[in-house]
Parts: sequence; structure tokens; C-alpha cells
Amino acid sequence: MLIPGVVGHYSDFIEHPELVAERIARYAKLLGRENVMAGTDCGLGPRVAQGEIAWAKLSALADGARLASKQLWARRAKAPKRAKGAKRKARRR
Repeated sequence: MLIPGVVGHYSDFIEHPELVAERIARYAKLLGRENVMAGTDCGLGPRVAQGEIAWAKLSALADGARLASKQLWARRAKAPKRAKGAKRKARRR
């Protein structure tokens, strides 16, 4: 399990949720989607000037994680069902 810092603590810049989702997806591609949990790159405490900014960063983190989860865990479309009595094509080896 890896918890990469996909939201920065060092500035008041608020990451867009789509950017957060892209970062999560990159880690998931390398490690497998079940091995990644999003986090901040460090504590937000005194480094972020205002509490509203810290909450906005955490909101972007949550929204980005939701977007990434939808992308990474989307169910694949099922193959169309064969008509009753239809034969399967023989597989070539």
C-alpha cells in the first residue's frame, strides 16, 4: 500500500480535482489500483495561511479521489449475449 502526496502542503495553490485524479491514476497504473490511497504530501497545519485553504485542498483531494475511483473501478461493459441456440465460434490455437 502506498499513500502518495497528491495535494501539496507548501503553497496556497488549490489543486483541481481532475489534476488530483490524474496523479492518483498514474500511481495506480504503476502499483495497481488496489495498492494506492490518496493523501497530502505532508501536514497542512502551519504551512497553509488560512483554514479555508486547507479545507479547500482536502475537498479537492476527496473530489479527485472520487473521480479516480470512478475511472479506475468502472465496470467494463458486458459482452452482448448470444441468441438462444446460437453456436460459439471454434477457437484457433
